[in-house]
Amino acid sequence: MAISKSNMNKIKGPCLEKQRRQQKARRAASKPAPAVTASKNLSRKKLKKVEKALRNETNYLVSRGLIEKEEEMKDIVEVPREKRRVVITIPEEILAASAAGPGTTLGGMY
Repeated sequence: MAISKSNMNKIKGPCLEKQRRQQKARRAASKPAPAVTASKNLSRKKLKKVEKALRNETNYLVSRGLIEKEEEMKDIVEVPREKRRVVITIPEEILAASAAGPGTTLGGMY
């Protein structure tokens, strides 16, 4: 087979451009897709699906032992106001001494 001038400088074997395209496609495919699309406004139905998928994924990871399960805070009980108050009792002697000291209404000016 005679070599013509057009084929003389071409590299025999797979095309370099094709290899670059394939490598680029492999790199693009290997990037992980984001788990949750936070940029979009999701409908209620779609949001429920996403939440369920996240729950299933966490349960799967827990079952494999890759992560530890976190406790969900469903029942948060608010402490009543009466229990939140802190009552401090001051002994009578201290109250009497502070009231009878100088500069008070009971103790006078000096």
